[in-house]
Amino acid sequence: MGRWRRRCSEAANTIKFFADGVIEAGTGYLLEPYEDAPHSCGLPNWSAEGLAEAVRAFDADGFQIHVHAVEGGESLATLHETEMGAEIIPIGDAPAPGAPAQGGE
Repeated sequence: MGRWRRRCSEAANTIKFFADGVIEAGTGYLLEPYEDAPHSCGLPNWSAEGLAEAVRAFDADGFQIHVHAVEGGESLATLHETEMGAEIIPIGDAPAPGAPAQGGE
């Protein structure tokens, strides 16, 4: 059992990371500034390297990984540029950077 599982009294096998927020709150990390807030592109919750390191650690402990990132946003585009991004987001499953959001995560 991995180091993270030993800290929990309940069994868990899934973890979800939030790479950024949501468009409605202005916290989704976009490639372009928000129309109603031209000074802001939103907020990343992780650097690409930090997220990749966390994903590797939990993956090594046997967790199923889920990552929330605004479709077509900067978090997803940045993650795609990393080696880990190719491992956790199969190329055919991810939207192209800059593609319009389609209401998913």
